[in-house]
Amino acid sequence: MGVQTTKFIAAGAEKMYWALLLHIILLFVTYEHVYSQHCHEDGADSCDDTHEALEGNRWQFHCIGKGDDECVRLEEYYSHAPEYRRYEHAVFLKPNHAGEVIDVNIVPGKTHQMIAKAVDPPIYEIPNFLSDEECEYVKKKALATGMVHSRLFGANPDTNIEDLKGPDVFRISRQTWLRRDNSDIMMTSWKDRIEKLTKMPRKYIEDSEPFQVVNYGVGGHYHAHTDSASPGPEEMLRQKELPCCYQTDCPIDKNVQLCCKVCRYMTVLVYLNDVEEGGQTAYPFADLPGEDLQEKLKSGDYLNLSKHCNDATIAVRPRKGMAVMWYNHAKDPTTGLIGDPLLSAYHGSCDVTKGEKWIANMWISVPPYEHWDKPSSFNT
Repeated sequence: MGVQTTKFIAAGAEKMYWALLLHIILLFVTYEHVYSQHCHEDGADSCDDTHEALEGNRWQFHCIGKGDDECVRLEEYYSHAPEYRRYEHAVFLKPNHAGEVIDVNIVPGKTHQMIAKAVDPPIYEIPNFLSDEECEYVKKKALATGMVHSRLFGANPDTNIEDLKGPDVFRISRQTWLRRDNSDIMMTSWKDRIEKLTKMPRKYIEDSEPFQVVNYGVGGHYHAHTDSASPGPEEMLRQKELPCCYQTDCPIDKNVQLCCKVCRYMTVLVYLNDVEEGGQTAYPFADLPGEDLQEKLKSGDYLNLSKHCNDATIAVRPRKGMAVMWYNHAKDPTTGLIGDPLLSAYHGSCDVTKGEKWIANMWISVPPYEHWDKPSSFNT
């Protein structure tokens, strides 16, 4: 490249820099001028209203130099009233259509893909979220921690679940929790990936429950359920004033629903092995029209995945290292926090018919506006 060409390129870059700087200065001066002019013309009483109105466009200054995703997030944040700008807002990534493929960078030097399986609720597959070695590490860590028989949330602790067998039993599996350990590089890396994948504020990831690891043997299953608060209108009304369970020290027993509500805004599930046969993650109502969904839900029979696995509108086959991400709640358009539960988010694990199935769950909890400033019991 010749000397003249190099000088030409350098001069052009310098002009672009000064033009951008001038643009920023003009935006700022215009903002302050308009604000000042309105205040002097309309009197002190209108100053606060003027400031609030102009603050709605303030995101433009913060957006410069940031990526498109961050700009959209900032624009949405600054469009809210001041009382809803005291905290970080949740993110709701909705695909344009099933089958859409979105490239994401969640580890340095590598591009992953988010493959949309459904729109309502948004469900994504992310192949190769964990490597084979990382999957084996999580299984080994879970076994060392100690696996116990799974219980239903709020189930009677006196029930001897080891005696429960067969397709009519709602849940047959073993599980453990991998407690918070910031010295564990692998687990910290996993949280980093989840943050980049979901685009959720790190605070909500750190505030949420520990990772859960679950193992299903032959005949193991979990009939269709919701990961979060009950979507029934009466239950929602009764629980409205309750804090989120992750913000309390409520005992996990049959009376826990009187103490708190589950606020798992979204789920990231990772398959830790290939299942020889069965074990699909089924969503019986995903992308169903409202009337059809209500009819199937009312019958109750379609929740039994031992009988109706093949009737589910979406069924994801386990593949080692693949993550599946979905939303259990809508996002409240006013507060930017957790919204109404999504009926379409019912899901479960079909029966394993050969081999075994290992998964890890990460739930990201978000509070309602009434409890936005209440600390998490998991991040103290």
